Amino acid sequence: MDPMIGTVMSALIVLAGRLVVLAALHIRLRAGERQERERGHTVVTLTRTLPPGSALEEVRGDGSRLSLRVAHPKLGHREPGAVGAAAGGGQEVEQ
Repeated sequence: MDPMIGTVMSALIVLAGRLVVLAALHIRLRAGERQERERGHTVVTLTRTLPPGSALEEVRGDGSRLSLRVAHPKLGHREPGAVGAAAGGGQEVEQ
């Protein structure tokens, strides 16, 4: 085999490998974007259905956490772990 052809073939193989890596990265980024868009849609839909006094807290960057406190219409807003007769007969109620 001619050394020039061998050099060109080697360069093409390296280039093809890099293109495959680039294509895989593109596919992962598109999948992540779609997943993030679906998550955002879910969060928006969820917040629209919460009763008044409820709270949704989201911490990202990426220590991902999503906290949801739902206010009970009859009990009102209570802190998590609230105990008392108004919170359900002495049982611990977490909202």
